[in-house]
Amino acid sequence: MTSYLSGSPTGKQVLQDLIKTAKERYRNISKEEINKIVDEYKEAKATKAKGRHTSAKSMMNDVVLTMGAVENEVIRSFCSTACD
Repeated sequence: MTSYLSGSPTGKQVLQDLIKTAKERYRNISKEEINKIVDEYKEAKATKAKGRHTSAKSMMNDVVLTMGAVENEVIRSFCSTACD
């Protein structure tokens, strides 16, 4: 189902598109970038850094990790409802 005004997807299609985009981005991350993200997370956790993002890269890393977690939750939710 698409919106008549913008032609963009609505409803369930929006979530499916978000998941697809997140999967593509997550799968295209190199091992080197993953290691950098993990190192940055470890450093932030060790210093218990809070507040604003210090860089656009830091913000993007958070988005990628969050989308990965959302993807896992959606798949887990889908599996639990589809299996019932």
